[in-house]
Amino acid sequence: MSSRVLLGTYIAAAVIAAGTLLAAPATTLPPATVATKEPLSAIPATTGGVFPVADDRPTLATSTPTDAPTQVAAVAATPTSTEATPAPETSVDVNAKTRAALVNIFCSSKNGGPISGSGIVVDSRGVILTNAHVGQFLLLQNALPDQVQCTVRTGSPAKPAYHAKLLYLSTAWMAENADKISEKHATGSGENDYAFLYITGPVESATMGELSAVKMTTNRPSRGAPVLLAGYPAGFLDSATIEKDLYITSSFTTVENLFTFNDNDQQVDLVSVGGTVVSQSGASGGSVVRQQDGTLLAVIATATNASNTAARDLRAITVAHIDRSLAAEGKGGIIALLTGDLPQKVADFHTQLAPELTQKLLDGLKK
Repeated sequence: MSSRVLLGTYIAAAVIAAGTLLAAPATTLPPATVATKEPLSAIPATTGGVFPVADDRPTLATSTPTDAPTQVAAVAATPTSTEATPAPETSVDVNAKTRAALVNIFCSSKNGGPISGSGIVVDSRGVILTNAHVGQFLLLQNALPDQVQCTVRTGSPAKPAYHAKLLYLSTAWMAENADKISEKHATGSGENDYAFLYITGPVESATMGELSAVKMTTNRPSRGAPVLLAGYPAGFLDSATIEKDLYITSSFTTVENLFTFNDNDQQVDLVSVGGTVVSQSGASGGSVVRQQDGTLLAVIATATNASNTAARDLRAITVAHIDRSLAAEGKGGIIALLTGDLPQKVADFHTQLAPELTQKLLDGLKK
């Protein structure tokens, strides 16, 4: 079967994929208890969005609440600096600033429905943080430009705004998941599910102004901490609505449970934030922001499956996990990645890593 036909099959499958993951107690945290897998059920074929089906690799971590000062992993305009905890912000300010930095990553295909994911600007020079399972479609766009086209959209409703290229996509995630691209219900835990995009220019012939961006924190989260969720959920929308009338959705909630991928209860790699209106496909890559200071704590990656959003449990990988993963992959962490000549780093990624990663995806399409 040709890559063209298989690509259409996969994109259609991604459009209807409903995220499913770990069922974990909401009130107790027994150490090293393996969460259980929930059954998957698909949502209607007209639905747009990206959510992987997740497995049960993460384990529960013990929770040690802390009021320590925020450790800033990267600052919007000056990623090499570290700042003390800023003055508390109102919920209105946090909501407004988060929504201003939120983006929609929209990919169209000749052979399937739209792929719609979320992202958040974390550096005012044009760096977007999203999921690897969203960012992988930019690799396919480079390999098959006549079939896949991706655009960064902003606003509410979302409108085409920028072109972007991959600055980095987790090689560890790709090694685990590239061969699943043609599976209708691919599985994954959310581990290493991150990608950084770099905005290369506006869609229209215009000069880009300074972008709104959020700061990131590697501070350890606490159960019960108030957070804001924000994204472009599209789980109940048809393709035409996603393309023309997709709106930002945000909701305040609290951190419910903490998880680790490696049994180290000193590291929180994944947080559970319960069920809200944001708990829909398409919210992947959306933000989990601390209400106290508006810093980005985690990136939405997976969700349990249920008949309504209130019954679902949204899961997000922490910025600290992304920072550790980048270091493990030889990139020195977030600060190192965002320091220096970003256009050159984009070029290096596309010269040194993208060809092999893209080939892994194309091989997966041939299955």
